[in-house]
Amino acid sequence: RVCVGSTADYAVILSPAWVARMDRLWNEITKRHARTPNVHMLRGMQLSAREWPFASVDSTDVAQNHNRPQNTARAMADRWDAANCPACWVERHPQTDMFDQEIT
Repeated sequence: RVCVGSTADYAVILSPAWVARMDRLWNEITKRHARTPNVHMLRGMQLSAREWPFASVDSTDVAQNHNRPQNTARAMADRWDAANCPACWVERHPQTDMFDQEIT
């Protein structure tokens, strides 16, 4: 099992820099392993049902927000449990910026 966290340049989950980094991570993992190892995303509950095939994620959402009038701990947990990450990764190639191209 491998745990992945976000910090420094990649602290904002789903920012363009973070997305590019995760795409590179998953591209490399699938190149090196015939069977994807279990990868856990720290504080990554918002990534459930997104494109990256994390084996597990965690969050502080229920602990921090269960006391709001519209939330119950059970309903929040059920909502998160219903969201699943995909089972496999489909390689993604980095998109180049047309302004970074040299004009000839």
